[in-house]
Amino acid sequence: MKVKYQKWIDKICSEMLDLSHSARVWDEIMTIQNKSKHFKTCGRPFQHWMMQNYSYRMIIQLSRLVEPEYINGDGLSFHKFLTEIRDKNYISFKRYTKEETLPTEEDNLKILRENISSDEAISLPYTIEDAIRSFESITSQKYTDTCFCCLINKDLEKLNMIRDKLKRFRNKAIAHLTDAEIKNIPTFKDLDDNLKILRKIANKYSVLLNHSHQVFEYVDLNLNRIFKKAWID
Repeated sequence: MKVKYQKWIDKICSEMLDLSHSARVWDEIMTIQNKSKHFKTCGRPFQHWMMQNYSYRMIIQLSRLVEPEYINGDGLSFHKFLTEIRDKNYISFKRYTKEETLPTEEDNLKILRENISSDEAISLPYTIEDAIRSFESITSQKYTDTCFCCLINKDLEKLNMIRDKLKRFRNKAIAHLTDAEIKNIPTFKDLDDNLKILRKIANKYSVLLNHSHQVFEYVDLNLNRIFKKAWID
C-alpha cells in the first residue's frame, strides 16, 4: 500500500500531466491556426483571447506547485513535498530498493546454471548492483549516504527560480488589478521551459519513491480531426 509521500508524488505527477496536456493542445491548435488563411483573416481576436486564457491558467497552475506559502496548511504543492521529504530525511537507498527482495549476483548465476540448456531467452532479475547504479545515477550521490538534502535543495532552488519569475506578474496582473509596472513578463517559452524543468524533477522523485517513470503525455491527441469538419451545422 502506498504511503503519504508515494501518493503525494503521484498527485504532483497527475498535475504535471494536466499541464503537459494543456501545453500540447495549445501548441497544436496554434500550429493549425497559423497555417489557416481563413483564421489569419478573421481569427485574431479569438486567438488573443485563447492566448490570454492559456497563459493565465499555466501561470496559476505552475505557481501553486512552486509556492511554499502553505507549508503549514493542507496544500500539496511540489515545494512543500520537497521540503517535507528533506526535513524528514525520507529519501534512502533502502526505501528505493526494498533490498530484501532483490536477488544477489549469486542468485542470477544459479538461474543461468539451471537454464543453461534452455532454448528460451533467460530473463535475469534486477540485482542489487543494478539498483546501486540506478540510484546513484538519479541522485548523483553515493547509495551509502544517509542524507540527500543536497539533492533536494538543488531542486528546491529550481522551484524558487520559477516562483520568482512568475510571482510579480501573477500578483500584479492576474490575481489583482493594479497599474504596477512589470518589466519581465513571462513569455510562452518561459512557461514551456518551466514545465520541462518541473517534469524532469517530478519524474526523478516518482522513480525514487514509486519506481515509476512518468511520460506526461497522452498517446493519441490528433487535434486535426476536430478541425476537419465545420463546428456550426
